[in-house]
Amino acid sequence: MMELDPTRKKVHYNNKKNRKIPVAIFLVLFVVVILIYLVVSSKTPRSDLAGKVVAEPRSYIGKIEHARTIQPDFNDSQTRIKLADVDRLNIVDFELSDNKGEIVPVMAYITSSGRLFVGNSICACGGIKFSLAGEVLVCDSCRTTFTIEDQKFMSGSVTAGQNPPARIKSAVKNGMIVIEQSDVGN
Repeated sequence: MMELDPTRKKVHYNNKKNRKIPVAIFLVLFVVVILIYLVVSSKTPRSDLAGKVVAEPRSYIGKIEHARTIQPDFNDSQTRIKLADVDRLNIVDFELSDNKGEIVPVMAYITSSGRLFVGNSICACGGIKFSLAGEVLVCDSCRTTFTIEDQKFMSGSVTAGQNPPARIKSAVKNGMIVIEQSDVGN
């Protein structure tokens, strides 16, 4: 009868143990890298808050918030509107000129999660007015609906749904939403 060599068992056991150490080190390093990324990415500069949480979360369920027209401040090559006005009114609209001198209807609103959306206020049906109703963004002309958070088509005109409101690059500085003239046509 063949006997097992105790030394061999020990060596075999140590090999398994030795394989577990690199895996454990890899997992610890992976977790540390993820934690560092989360800490660094959470420290967003104040000037880059468009699309980020800028206000208290809110619910529009049971409400219809129609866009109110405001007059922006024009300064050199920038347009400025008060973040506090958008926060208070929930959704506003105004007009800008693009690089070709054409008028571009623009809206800004606070999403349910408190994020800022600044984008064109143009529907494929020709409508230029939008409202927040329940948890959707609604074209006031054709009643096509989009999700509030990411402007994805929900229901209504398929043609309009293929052309949702497009985000316009903006920043928040000193309580003002700032839109560069060069970003309006883009």
